[in-house]
Amino acid sequence: MTIKANSASKSDASSQDEMRSSQKILDVLCQNTHMQFGVIRVIKDKSWSNWCMYDYHSQLLTVDDSQEYIKVYQEIRVGLNPVFIQDSNLCGNKAWREILNGVGMRSYISFPIIDKNNIILGHLSFMDTKPVHFDNEKLSMLLPFCGDLIAIDFIKVFGLRYTNIILDNERKYSRKRDIILSSLAHDLNNPLSAVKMLSQFLKEKLSDEKHKKVAKRIEDSSLRMKNMIDDILDFSIEKMGIDSAIKKEPVCMESLIKQVLDEFAPQVIRFVSLRINIHRNVICNKTKIGRAISNLISNSIKHGRPGKKIEIDSYIKNNNFVFQIENHIIRTKSKSFQNLFSPFEKSEQSDGLGLGLYIVQQIARIHSGEIQFILREDKITFKFVIPLVDQVYNCTN
Repeated sequence: MTIKANSASKSDASSQDEMRSSQKILDVLCQNTHMQFGVIRVIKDKSWSNWCMYDYHSQLLTVDDSQEYIKVYQEIRVGLNPVFIQDSNLCGNKAWREILNGVGMRSYISFPIIDKNNIILGHLSFMDTKPVHFDNEKLSMLLPFCGDLIAIDFIKVFGLRYTNIILDNERKYSRKRDIILSSLAHDLNNPLSAVKMLSQFLKEKLSDEKHKKVAKRIEDSSLRMKNMIDDILDFSIEKMGIDSAIKKEPVCMESLIKQVLDEFAPQVIRFVSLRINIHRNVICNKTKIGRAISNLISNSIKHGRPGKKIEIDSYIKNNNFVFQIENHIIRTKSKSFQNLFSPFEKSEQSDGLGLGLYIVQQIARIHSGEIQFILREDKITFKFVIPLVDQVYNCTN
């Protein structure tokens, strides 16, 4: 009988890494049994296949199914009991003797791999072309222990494969979900913009104060909805990884910051202290940086103490553009700041999606920058920092 040691795989064992521990076990057992070939078979979904085969002399591992071995395994076994044949010529079972001699084998060991519920998981066997005299008492202790180790290996590998299948399916589902969210956000933006423009038009044209308040409420609600849609859109684009190569251009940050600030309600702006000391343009994606600034201002308004000043400072330092915003907060024992930049993290009072600061962090990263926060007593300071590129442009408003 010739057992070929090659890399072709017909079994569930898909990689050498998965069988490394099994190979070590076979190596130890072949050394103790003084037999050349060691084989581990596994049963999965009621189907038997080779887990791995080991040639102790050449130190080669294979997962190739040997038809000769399959015949030996199928014919020479006694239920869940082990079989020990030191010399086939001395074997009292004529049929077994003829099978072994027919494939050129003289010695054989068969040992079932079973779990704690006495259910067979696989099979462990050894063969040699010459008679081998082994210590049955020693093997009766060693084989069950090694069988348990192999059973653990089966459970670990199959569990890992099952987990990988679940993760792969989840990735596919997540990508499809993000595509749907992205499409939905795009489709909702146009009608929502129309609602916002109409509410602004009505607010300017209506003379009745009650009607103006209704129009203002519609405008505020549409703005809040637009922010949520933009969050979903930015989140889905980032998760799909389709926005890695963003367009960058020289941007006058002073103009951009003032433009973003003007989008907030006048009653909010009067609580904002603004200091800008930037005398050059910054190479960046204007839309995304505007989004990051808007999210940081919105976060300070939502979570800051009502009526307290929000302080905004923007400047160039150490060849970095810095947008810094500081506001007063209400500290509570239950309030945690550990997951500020995790997606969908929000306070109980928030009516948003909890994506604002996460998106700020992603925007900073695609500009090779970062977002930091500093907590001091009842104040929190966010610093949005992105490095400047070599080109220098004069800033003109």
